[in-house]
Amino acid sequence: MFLIKKVKLNGILIVPIDINNNGQVDPEELITDRSSAIAVIENGNYPISRKNFFFTKGAPKDAVKDFIIFCLSDKGTQVINKAKTSLPLKAEERSAILKELPR
Repeated sequence: MFLIKKVKLNGILIVPIDINNNGQVDPEELITDRSSAIAVIENGNYPISRKNFFFTKGAPKDAVKDFIIFCLSDKGTQVINKAKTSLPLKAEERSAILKELPR
């Protein structure tokens, strides 16, 4: 069941999803700011989300590889999170991606 209650988030409209189908927006389903948006996605109450990807022509190397490594580092993650342009990745997710990069 989808509820039509709309919540404004810095000019972006996010519609809460009634995950438990009780006909109302429960506190754990409500999205009022970036932090609550991240929380409901992480706890599974807002299943409509996607991760960002790096697409390269062939295996990343040189500056492209360095850029990807920076983005996935603690410092790079701080920069990305400060810009608020994407959902934060957990340390274990970043580590798994780094392990997939060619040596």
